[in-house]
Amino acid sequence: MIELQNIAVNESEVVTLTNGVMLIGSKLNGSRPGAITIRTERGEIEIADFAQVCYSLEAARLVPTCEVAIWNGKAFIAGLPSIVMAGEGVSVKCDLFRKTDEDNGFYRTEWVDAGQRIICIYESGIVAWNDAGEVLWHVRKFWDDVFTSVEDEDLVFVMHDGQSIMINQSDGTRRTPPNLPPP
Repeated sequence: MIELQNIAVNESEVVTLTNGVMLIGSKLNGSRPGAITIRTERGEIEIADFAQVCYSLEAARLVPTCEVAIWNGKAFIAGLPSIVMAGEGVSVKCDLFRKTDEDNGFYRTEWVDAGQRIICIYESGIVAWNDAGEVLWHVRKFWDDVFTSVEDEDLVFVMHDGQSIMINQSDGTRRTPPNLPPP
């Protein structure tokens, strides 16, 4: 598992993540507090309604908060609608299987370093990137499927009924473990 950083970015504050990747807090004059700007060597992108908004006692106001995983010199910045991979002048946005009307209080991510790829497991999906930062695959999962372990080339999950399923790390295919009947 990769350790996550929860980063709150105050208005106009610049937080350097890795290899020149920066998060810039949104200006609140007309901009929504969940907007975030991601800057690389090649420019910057602002994404509206990207970050979760939390109240900061220090700032005495709402500030955007993102989860960040750093892997192989790349920053994977998890927001509400998407994850942005940024590093060495490139950024790739991957939209998540999330709806705007969901209760995001239950949102969470787990990150697995799988050697030549990094895998993000979140409440309604699983997404894998390669070392170049390209999305390899992205599949849906049920909210209550719980990630338990990595076995060989598979991610193992326990479903709501107690059955196990396996997701292949190479291509995202789903299968039932050989010693169990299909769900």
